[in-house]
Amino acid sequence: MFSTLEKYGVRQYFDEITLSSIVGYRKPHPNIFRIACAQANLDPSECAFVGDTLSRDVVGPRRMGFGRVFKINSFLTKQKDIGQFDVAPDYQVTDIYDVYTILKQELNNA
Repeated sequence: MFSTLEKYGVRQYFDEITLSSIVGYRKPHPNIFRIACAQANLDPSECAFVGDTLSRDVVGPRRMGFGRVFKINSFLTKQKDIGQFDVAPDYQVTDIYDVYTILKQELNNA
């Protein structure tokens, strides 16, 4: 995971990274999100989550009350998102850098 973030040139933007292989919970289990928030010392409402599947990356953060949820498509999206889900992301993005742009714009408009 760390190498993936480095590959995309975004590793330096994260102070904390929570990995299921380390904490023992997989998304969408609420504990992985609780642990991530505790590590960052943040309330879920102060957090944004970016993921590529509704089934894991939108359901979990929505249930935990994350402030913003972003969905970005990947090769896993069609494999993992079979069926219907009663949740939706706040934003659907095509480029990870759009997340920064949107959050900055929201901050400026607040």
